Amino acid sequence: MARLMLYAPRTVALVTELHHAALPHDPEAVVKIHQSLRQGRALPYEHLQVTAQGAIFANQPETGGTSFAACLPDRLRFCEELSSITHDDFAARVRLVARQVAALRDIGEYTQQIVTVRTLVNPQAYDDSREFLKHAVYGFDDEIETGFGRGAALFGMRLVFPPTEDSSATHALRIESCASDPRSLYLEDVATFGSIAYDGMIDAVEANVLETYRFVTEQTMRFLATFDVAVPPPGEDTSGEGELDEE
Repeated sequence: MARLMLYAPRTVALVTELHHAALPHDPEAVVKIHQSLRQGRALPYEHLQVTAQGAIFANQPETGGTSFAACLPDRLRFCEELSSITHDDFAARVRLVARQVAALRDIGEYTQQIVTVRTLVNPQAYDDSREFLKHAVYGFDDEIETGFGRGAALFGMRLVFPPTEDSSATHALRIESCASDPRSLYLEDVATFGSIAYDGMIDAVEANVLETYRFVTEQTMRFLATFDVAVPPPGEDTSGEGELDEE
């Protein structure tokens, strides 16, 4: 029986888009939104840049990181890449900004929300994520080399999960070996949620981010843990282990 493993996810990106009916560009409304955000206990975005297409609320980038929210004609886009924000704080930030934008721009409904979570995780029983996927998950021996005449440099899978009675989301999940770090697995879930009416959007936009994060760090990792056990390399015979040789 496979033993369950505990993993330490290293989240590299949290992204969400909230779609709504197209609105005309209104620089004054954008300034009011930024001013309203300043009235809270913590300002989620320090800088405001107004462009011809909309506005960008942003923070001073960390080393190689990105932190912004863009008010575009037909959507809000939030992006945190390689930043220090937690998923809980990100979800709360999305809720706060989405509420202020909806109130000041008279948005009665977000027609769709798309949430993307990307993270890295290391298998416990394997030093190379390609070997983990190849042997433990897929159960391949030398079929790839025989069929293609060469070994594969990257292994992965894509799974799509439809909505259920408990969740309206469609989850498009990718599990791949990481090209830049063979030790790590790359996990990405893109979850698509249905419309959110104004009277329920305050809670829903936050809950949808948290559901997507849990899908990666709980369901997906629980699935991977069932395979994360050491297995003998292909061709190695362990049937006689512990037996004494006959004289």
